[in-house]
Amino acid sequence: MDDESGALNENATQPLDELTGLQEVAQLVSDVENLQAVFDLIVEKTAHLTGADVTVLSLLSSDQQTLSDVAAFGVAAKAQQSRERSSHKGLSAQVIHGGKSLLVNDLISNGRVTSSETLEVEAGAAMIAPLAVNSQVVGCLSAFNRRPSRPFPRHKFDLLNKIAIQAAQTIENARLHTESVKRLRALSTLEEMSKVLISGRARDEILKLIIEQVAHLLEADRATIDLVNPDRETRTRAAGFGIDTDIRQGQKYSLQEGILGRVIATAEPLLVNDVSIYPLASSSGNRAARHGVFAPLRTEDQIIGAIEVNRSVDKPPFTKDDLHLLTLFADQAAAAIENAGLHDELNQRVRELELVQELGSALVRELNLERARELIVEKAVQLTGAETSALSIPNEGADTRTFVAAWGLDAETIKGRTASATEGLHGIVYQTGSPILSNDIQTDALASGVGRQLGNRSVAIAPLKSHDRFIGWLTIWSRHEAGPFNANHLRTLSIFANLAAIALQNARLYGALERAAAIDPLTGLWNRGTLEERLHAELARAVRFNFPLTVVLVDVDNLKIVNDTYGHVAGDAALIHIAHAMMAACRVTDVVGRYGGDEFGILLAGTSEKDATVVAQRILDWLCEHPIEFGNRQVHLSVSIGMASYPTHHHEIVTLLSLADNAMYAAKAQGGARVRICDGSE
Repeated sequence: MDDESGALNENATQPLDELTGLQEVAQLVSDVENLQAVFDLIVEKTAHLTGADVTVLSLLSSDQQTLSDVAAFGVAAKAQQSRERSSHKGLSAQVIHGGKSLLVNDLISNGRVTSSETLEVEAGAAMIAPLAVNSQVVGCLSAFNRRPSRPFPRHKFDLLNKIAIQAAQTIENARLHTESVKRLRALSTLEEMSKVLISGRARDEILKLIIEQVAHLLEADRATIDLVNPDRETRTRAAGFGIDTDIRQGQKYSLQEGILGRVIATAEPLLVNDVSIYPLASSSGNRAARHGVFAPLRTEDQIIGAIEVNRSVDKPPFTKDDLHLLTLFADQAAAAIENAGLHDELNQRVRELELVQELGSALVRELNLERARELIVEKAVQLTGAETSALSIPNEGADTRTFVAAWGLDAETIKGRTASATEGLHGIVYQTGSPILSNDIQTDALASGVGRQLGNRSVAIAPLKSHDRFIGWLTIWSRHEAGPFNANHLRTLSIFANLAAIALQNARLYGALERAAAIDPLTGLWNRGTLEERLHAELARAVRFNFPLTVVLVDVDNLKIVNDTYGHVAGDAALIHIAHAMMAACRVTDVVGRYGGDEFGILLAGTSEKDATVVAQRILDWLCEHPIEFGNRQVHLSVSIGMASYPTHHHEIVTLLSLADNAMYAAKAQGGARVRICDGSE
């Protein structure tokens, strides 16, 4: 009797132990930012939870042809980790391409098993679960037991599936985090380089800094800069960095030789991920440096050279994002090289250039787009001694431009006004891409528009360009009778405009990164992290000002049936359809997001549970009125909705979410397609 009682107690505590283990997996991996550490934690905890001798985490390659074992734990783990195998053979292929888990308790007699899957442990039993992110399988999680065969019980198989679901999302989150950190590091490097590149150092020192920083920015093994010689027929190796023995400063090449020759001739950046077999590869390149990105060095007048950056064959190939970063960097580098070359010529204007450096340094640190625009026009007045400055941008699909920022006299009158983008002096700047100066706009036939109307006498206009794309005009005016602007003012304004264009591009890129980090990529709604941040903020505001707040959780009914019947692409379309329903039912000020999987959340500030019910009913009505088409069939989707309110139900965030979640599942238990309000006993 005592033995039976002990066994019963052990079996009773087992689900609790497994639940605790699953929570540990979630907690541990959520605290780890290193992707490999995430992999290692997953296989270790999987082994402990399932009792397997060996656990392996495998990910599909980008072309989905091979399967790489990125982490392993247990017997022969070192032999298994980092191995690559075909994604079309064995039990793993069956799981990955079928999208369903597999339990095999007799590998020896199974005809589909491959030698690579039995490892070096004489495995007798296996269970394999797919790793799916946004309905797409990206790899698998495997567990093995050694001979003599120890079969896996069914509940361990179910447990592996739960771990795989959690692991897939964790891996995706860690990957996105790593990518965000990398992009933010790149932005920081670009900002630091902007300050260095306008520092007025000698040209050789500038070139050395450029080549070292670009190699660091793109994690390269090799980098070179070639500059076009005055004869426009040859180019010279001006700087080099890395492992290559052919980097000889001062060596000359034909202007059109090799890949760099093509980049200089076409003025277009280039991505080549097998330099060794590229038709234009020449003896000037290093064939061991397999992957390459190339960008022209462009000034406002001409191509002055090109940058080549390489990685060796054992490193990851470059991406389009890498090429984009190099292009941004090259624009800054070209301006720096040209500035250094003009050092003697501009020596008499040292004070002006020092001011350009000071203002540019302040400008590139500003990553808010609106504040960057205001800073540009303010510093343009300070830099040139003008009385008024303005920044205007072209209006998409029209031959007009809008003044988005102004400083000085008449600034409030100018800002927000619309003018022609193709006529007058601004039209010439737009068409030629070159700066222009007029010291008598009251009589100059081309100088019509805002400046003349406001009584100005002189004007100087510089274009703002990003990657040869025209993005705006920087204009300064003066009312003095004697024209105060000269060629030096125009050149200074042009240099500052180049920095301004870089600053605006950095601000736009930073804004896009911030938004990408907060948005669910499938539905375009806020993601879970943003939802939770907003919930904390809105609840604090509700408490402070004593107004209600309702938390609404929405779960899609029978999404699995849609996936199984019409495929995972249809499942994604269904989630997007639900997102449209919620956006149609909510106000612009309401916070709508994807909470995870097929669950969504809505924050209704200033809304009681009674008023929130109206919003929830609108969602249900919209779905009834708007079926979705899968193939030739119309399908009415439905959702289960639960809600809880402050202060009626609780005043803590975690409890409100839990109460709303319970109410939602109560609605689902009643058949779905309905709304449940927390009654305090959920």
